[in-house]
Amino acid sequence: MRPKDIDREIATANVLIPELVQVNDALLDRAPALRLVQTGAGYNNVNLDACTRHGVIACNAAGVNANAVAEHVMAFILCWYKNLIYLNGFMKSHRDERELDYSGSELFGKTRPSIELTSLEGLCRRSDIVSVHVPLTEGAWRMINADVFRMMKGDSILINTSRGTAVDEAKLVQALKSGKISGACLDVYEEEPLTQDSLLRDMYRVILTPHTAGLPDGAKYRRRHHESFLSNIKKVMNNERPDCWLNEA
Repeated sequence: MRPKDIDREIATANVLIPELVQVNDALLDRAPALRLVQTGAGYNNVNLDACTRHGVIACNAAGVNANAVAEHVMAFILCWYKNLIYLNGFMKSHRDERELDYSGSELFGKTRPSIELTSLEGLCRRSDIVSVHVPLTEGAWRMINADVFRMMKGDSILINTSRGTAVDEAKLVQALKSGKISGACLDVYEEEPLTQDSLLRDMYRVILTPHTAGLPDGAKYRRRHHESFLSNIKKVMNNERPDCWLNEA
């Protein structure tokens, strides 16, 4: 539901799928029949405590686009280490291949052979690649900041495909300029769409995409979302346990 439709529908709605709508006490006070707030993967526009106070179930669609995001991260990694963006630009500029100034690398030997639970500091000090996958909670706000960049290895890269505000963009730019880290691959930004005058747009050691990591084939993506939403709506209306219940406690 979009903001312009709220006043007409909210008083009798049983289910709310909020798009660009803030779900808070003020809204829920006007929704006496509401039973379910269903979002996509992100739910930063939903006040879970307010939903609980009003007896409304809040769910998201976690995992619906997990494969797409994982593949986007792998594409970032391979593009970075094989320098594909530079090589593509070089070839399409019709330059003489004898002028090629190529430097690439390989994933073999990077810190990827096993998975273990560690602290953020331990992860940053050891990792060649730091990939951010966090929900937009209060604790995640600018969690990747100057302190984190100081802990990271000088030849490491940062990847963010989760939420732009998980990274302090100004400190990231400083870290890139000073060589504290080697580069960054970003799909999300503190302000979206990314401003035209953002310094990130002109930095050589940065790969940017326009918040598309979670978008696989368009029809497939919409179908997965619709199936997930419909399943939860049916479960709630039948007094069954929904999937991805955010305010269960």
